[in-house]
Amino acid sequence: MVAAGQANFSTTINANGCNNIKIIGAASDNGGAAACCALFYTGTGIPVTATDSHGFQFSHMQLEWTNSSFGGPVIRLSDGISETDHAEIDHSTFVSGSVNAPIILDLNFATRIRVRGNTFGNYVVAIRGAASGSSFSNAIEIDQNNFSSSTGTAVTAHIQNPGSGWKISNNTFEMGTAAGKPAVIQCSGNVSPIGISIDSNWVGDEGTGTWTYITGCTGSGWSITGNYFGPDPAFSNTFMSIGSGFTGLTVIGNRFDHLFQLFTGMGNATAVLLSGNSDNSSHGWDAAPVSGFMQLSSNGGAQDLYGNLALHNNLTVAGNLTVTGTKSSIAQVSGRRQVALYAMESPENWFEDFGTARLHNGKARVTLESIFSETVNSNLNYHVFLTANGNCRGLYVAEKTTSGFVVRELNGGRSNVSFDYRVVVRRKGYETQRLSEVPGTQEGNIRQSAIRGTLGQTDAP
Repeated sequence: MVAAGQANFSTTINANGCNNIKIIGAASDNGGAAACCALFYTGTGIPVTATDSHGFQFSHMQLEWTNSSFGGPVIRLSDGISETDHAEIDHSTFVSGSVNAPIILDLNFATRIRVRGNTFGNYVVAIRGAASGSSFSNAIEIDQNNFSSSTGTAVTAHIQNPGSGWKISNNTFEMGTAAGKPAVIQCSGNVSPIGISIDSNWVGDEGTGTWTYITGCTGSGWSITGNYFGPDPAFSNTFMSIGSGFTGLTVIGNRFDHLFQLFTGMGNATAVLLSGNSDNSSHGWDAAPVSGFMQLSSNGGAQDLYGNLALHNNLTVAGNLTVTGTKSSIAQVSGRRQVALYAMESPENWFEDFGTARLHNGKARVTLESIFSETVNSNLNYHVFLTANGNCRGLYVAEKTTSGFVVRELNGGRSNVSFDYRVVVRRKGYETQRLSEVPGTQEGNIRQSAIRGTLGQTDAP
């Protein structure tokens, strides 16, 4: 345990190859009024290193670096060869009066690390995961930390190159007001993060300039839920730029406050779900994803689907279904082929029924089927089309009522021929609709509003 007070040191604290080494400030044993334990590193190398170790802990400390030639990182948990696991960095402050550390926590080749309750300031990168696509940084928990760039003292990224299984939650990310415009998460060096959970974080205090909060990332299996991003006073920032080959992105229940755009590079992505986000950004995204995109219940506006969606049971739509393509049924034909049969369209809402009846001495009364009658408004004029199934003088509709119609043979004919009929009646509740304007398609008001692609449709060969 480190005693309360301040101490200068210039030689690396080396815990390489050791198990269960703990550097803990004395204040951790007391209440809120304990004196702090502050270490001032005056050298140019690495203040603390614990590579190839197990159970390392750095807790309740203040660590500052003061040398203008400081090269960092501040704490290194791996040498890029040997793995460090089950380390904990908690309830500590990492700052400098004037020098930005290249990296504060280097977690390359580290697994099962917990970073909790810390304050980070004065850095190019606060926490780096994998150094390259050939290294790893797995099962990292970053929770309840404060990443501060209130005066531009964070330059490139708060978090860089998460590996696999990172959970980033309940943190505050202050974006800064000066020259530094750090990303919340930046990916580089061909690192493809997998299984990343980003939830319940606060991102704000932006100044002037342009930010992209999550930038350059590819990978798979990302979940971004319940976060706040903004406000952006100039409507100039972007939430996320997506790298090539990204698949599996879920964005649910976030607040995007006055951003310029939510996504760039969306055309690189597949399997994207947006749901329940509150968004007043100027733009949604720059391009349609490759396939498998769905936006549900977001900001009360029109919802979006890109690519193909295959449903293997039933689909019920409690509202309107509007398509810019076709509505088709699929039929199996010879050679194991499937073909599309297309729905007929009309400028008005009509329901139709078909049947066969027979004249008796040149006359027939046809009653509309009772359940069909409940779905239509036969008080309005409706249409009946007749086709005789034998030789006669011709047929005509002599009378229409709300319950049915009367058919007679022309010229007083008295045959007993059968006939087919088609009756077309306006749908009840939609009697006045004709060529209705589709919401959101007026010039100057289009904002990702149409459902793009085909819903459950297979193209005919």
